[in-house]
Amino acid sequence: MTKLLSIAIPTYNRAPQLHTQLTWLAQEIKGFENECDITVYDNCSTDHTQAIIHEWQQVLGETTLKSVRNQENIGGMRNLALCLSESSSRFTWTLGDDDPIDAGTIAFIIQTLRKYPDLGLLYLNYSAYYKQIKQYNPDLWLPTDFEQRPVAGKAAFQRCIEGHYTVGGVIFLSATIFRSEFAQIALQMWPESVKNWGGMAFWTGYCAAQGDLFITQNKHLVCIVGASQWESEKKIHTRCLTKDIPEVCWKLQEIGYSHQMSRRVIAKSLGSYFYWCRGDLLGYLRPFKDWPLEMVAVGAFIVASLGSSALEASRIKEASEPVGRSAIGYTIAAEREQ
Repeated sequence: MTKLLSIAIPTYNRAPQLHTQLTWLAQEIKGFENECDITVYDNCSTDHTQAIIHEWQQVLGETTLKSVRNQENIGGMRNLALCLSESSSRFTWTLGDDDPIDAGTIAFIIQTLRKYPDLGLLYLNYSAYYKQIKQYNPDLWLPTDFEQRPVAGKAAFQRCIEGHYTVGGVIFLSATIFRSEFAQIALQMWPESVKNWGGMAFWTGYCAAQGDLFITQNKHLVCIVGASQWESEKKIHTRCLTKDIPEVCWKLQEIGYSHQMSRRVIAKSLGSYFYWCRGDLLGYLRPFKDWPLEMVAVGAFIVASLGSSALEASRIKEASEPVGRSAIGYTIAAEREQ
């Protein structure tokens, strides 16, 4: 029988954090084992990650807690994509190995998915802990004024991606419960998204365009800001904000999102980058040195957008209905990269 929810945990060399997360899950999943399972996707860790998994399999059972170990490190984005492409449950929760989750969250997720089985996407609202300065910010990252029921997915997603935290608000894996089949289609529509550090925004945007979106008003977890690779490595951070996010926006346009949305998100992303490297002349120039053609394309898009916004506003309908997918052929079981 197809389960309602798979909890997929991508991890690499973070055995202590994984142990803490599995400790929490072991309590939370009680009573929901028939509808929910857990799979750890070990990206060829060299620490004692496998020992931690085996230890918890003795507690939870190998039916409830499964393990996939890659033969080599395939990269974080590819490992995350693997979590989605291999899921056979109706929904997939991509759960980070180190993000603190509030008690009762699994019960809330299961109850919500039971009530609304046709959701395209479920977002759990969250606050942030800034690792480098050791400071907690209680403000929630996603809008809190949505009614606690499904809302039109495309319009709601656009509000989220254009919000104060721009793309960062919609690519936090632990806050995201995907409709599995939609995520799998998105991966097949844009296979190269696994090479883009913001590629998850395309997956979530596609899911939202196919069905309704539920965004919680209340906090369910905390995002550890500064712990991920794209945030901690300067070159990756630069690439994500100046090259990858514009590419994601253009891909979202291909599935029906507006030109205006792309312009606003790209401008905000570039503004965030240049603010981040303020006073650092080399930082300002780094994107133009590393990705000159892409930066020319970004500049041309922004300039062209200024002249076309009035015309486009009159002809683009901010549609909330799903993008048609009757002609899309796909295979749910994706080949895992070796």
